[in-house]
Amino acid sequence: MFLIDESSMVGNQDTAALFQAIAAGEGRAVSMGDIDQFESVDSGAPFKLMQERSPMDVAIMKQIVRQKDVHLRGAVHDIIDNRIDAALNRIEAQPADRVAREAGVPVPASAFQETATPVGDIVADWTGRTVDARARTLIITQLNADRRAVNAGIHDTLTARGELGGLAVRVPVLEKITYTRHEFNQTQAWQAGMVVKRGDRYQDVLAVDRHGSTVTVRDEEGNIGLYSPKELITGDVQLFQREEREVRAGDLLKFTLTDREQGQTGNQRYTVESVSESGDIRLTSEKGRIIINPKAVRAQQHIDYGWAVTGYGAQGASTDYVISLEGTDAGRKMLATRRAFYISASRVKEHVQIYTDGKADWVRAVKTPERDIKTAHDALAPETQRKQAKAIWSMGQPVSKTAIGRAWLRHQGMQETSLTAKIIPATRRFPEPALALPVYDNNGKGAGLALVSLVASPEGRLTQGDTRMVMSERGRGALLQRSRSGHTRVVGELAAALDAVRTHPQDGVVWQTGDESVAAQLLKISGGERREVEESRVQIISQRDSEIALPGTDNLRNEESPPVDISTVKEQEAERRHAEENLAISAAKAGSETAEQIPGRIVFPAEEELNVRASFNDMQGQQGEPEPDQNTLRRIAGGEGNSDSDFARIRRTDKEHDAGRVAEVSGVSRQVTELARNERDIARQTDTQERGRMPEYEEQTLSRTIQKER
Repeated sequence: MFLIDESSMVGNQDTAALFQAIAAGEGRAVSMGDIDQFESVDSGAPFKLMQERSPMDVAIMKQIVRQKDVHLRGAVHDIIDNRIDAALNRIEAQPADRVAREAGVPVPASAFQETATPVGDIVADWTGRTVDARARTLIITQLNADRRAVNAGIHDTLTARGELGGLAVRVPVLEKITYTRHEFNQTQAWQAGMVVKRGDRYQDVLAVDRHGSTVTVRDEEGNIGLYSPKELITGDVQLFQREEREVRAGDLLKFTLTDREQGQTGNQRYTVESVSESGDIRLTSEKGRIIINPKAVRAQQHIDYGWAVTGYGAQGASTDYVISLEGTDAGRKMLATRRAFYISASRVKEHVQIYTDGKADWVRAVKTPERDIKTAHDALAPETQRKQAKAIWSMGQPVSKTAIGRAWLRHQGMQETSLTAKIIPATRRFPEPALALPVYDNNGKGAGLALVSLVASPEGRLTQGDTRMVMSERGRGALLQRSRSGHTRVVGELAAALDAVRTHPQDGVVWQTGDESVAAQLLKISGGERREVEESRVQIISQRDSEIALPGTDNLRNEESPPVDISTVKEQEAERRHAEENLAISAAKAGSETAEQIPGRIVFPAEEELNVRASFNDMQGQQGEPEPDQNTLRRIAGGEGNSDSDFARIRRTDKEHDAGRVAEVSGVSRQVTELARNERDIARQTDTQERGRMPEYEEQTLSRTIQKER
């Protein structure tokens, strides 16, 4: 079993390669992530497509437990629902004294601070906190340039204060260059001086031939080679650029690449315990100590300051305090999105401080919806209704939490009902409030909304008006109520659906919005099985039972047959019973006579006895058989009707003769009873030419039992 975390950051080709490898090994995989966070740098959004356009089962965890502060938790919910203004109001309402600061350090006027120098203010804010608060604070920027500037500012400030060691060493570091898959396969992305990592080998880029589309490299042993970028696979090759960092005792460093052979884990932060002139750096953390020498070992050059990280680097992290830089100046505008804001606000547990170079511009940029087409599905089948429905749904409130919703429930007699709907407020285009019902496709994925306007009736009661469908073509059913009884009712009209909610508050209710029937995958959303299917099965069985008729009773169902004289029914019943008794006695006598003649005979049903009697008589003349016991024959003749079993037992040998007498008596009596019953059925059966229209049933047959006796 493979657990794939942060699946939203994986592109199409990597996802396909991973799933194919897992399937080839007969493994299973569970993809986890959040489609509202950052997406893959490569093309495609497979994790989102799997959730919205595939029949795969999806489990959604809606409970947020990271944020301990009620304002922060509410702000995260507001960001998810695209209520940016409400989220900022909650952030600004955080207590200012939540973060411990050094004496005499001014407290920011607001948790959402506008400033012309955000980098300098972030450095001052972080360095003004206590040592314990610094260790629990993460700084998030959206640009690598801002990250480097903040880290350098903190290092210089701590050095000027004397909080870092006196000995400083400058060490080479490798900073990864992130390209898309197509950019990497072009020579424009390559430059002389870069470092190529292919597997465990490091090579220096000496020259780039733009015309020949080749790259000249040299490894650590001095060997020269040529690369053709268009033939390289992105997953096998990584590009880095060379930089330097000044390291002192007290600095906070992190590894930027995972290398298990070197004992390095990406994004793991360490505090520098000591440095030496030879380049040895002793690092310590909660997991222990480690010594590295970036000057001597190139694989140990994947380090950087660890105070500030980018939003991509912070995805998946969790900390007590966050300082975030959000803005629209220069390159920051490209990353001023709701996704980036969501990352910054959701990493924190207790307090978040935001610095921006312009509130109004940044808020306007965050509210702007994404318009790029990211998948082929978005281009060929855009399903704009789904996006529109998602935006409308975020505007609503649960029915029971609004005055209009509570009044409508009261007027409809649904006070105790919990609907899976929201009340959408009135707008300029639609001046009436609406009841929004979620619509799903047959894969169980959201397909839009059914908006039912709420209007006042002449009696002054809230009722349903026009219905407006905002859904894709694949929408099949609207869910009104989830099941708490294990049953779900599927109806074809809205009025019938509301009536089902009113009369069956424990059952799930699905309103079928189209002609195509609702699939089982959609019913799983309701939490119950379809009730109509079970009821129809019961009705079919009942109807079949009512249509079953015994042989000889068809004339009673004929409407043209004369009426039956009820006064003679008892007399006819008595005569029938008397005839059956006489038939049973005669059959018993016949059985006793034949038993005297052939004690080892085979007992067959009546319809087969005529065909085999001659053969038994021939056998009787050829074999000399001993006379049977007369007492046994009398017991057989008098044991009629003592057992209800359908087949007799085999007689035992002389050693078991006493124990087998009871079985013999019961076996013969059963045969006599069955012969009498079959004779009665044959007499009552009618010869009809339309037998194919009669209900088919399995006729009971007598089992053949061989009786042996020495």
